Amino acid sequence: MNQSQFDPRALLRKSQIIGGAGHPALLPVKNTTFYALIQAGKFPAPKKIGRSSFWPASEVFAALEKLASEG
Repeated sequence: MNQSQFDPRALLRKSQIIGGAGHPALLPVKNTTFYALIQAGKFPAPKKIGRSSFWPASEVFAALEKLASEG
């Protein structure tokens, strides 16, 4: 799955980012690593809507590009 398949204004769920529930992973890591990246400032913090967490697709893909360039 790649960036062109998402509207940059879309909101992604964690399962769409790290995989699960029939979604291939954009960032193939486990929960602990995912939240460690957020704590380290290498991945955007979620936007809360009610009790649910979402990440703007544009921020996700910008973070993925930056992580890939860091190597």
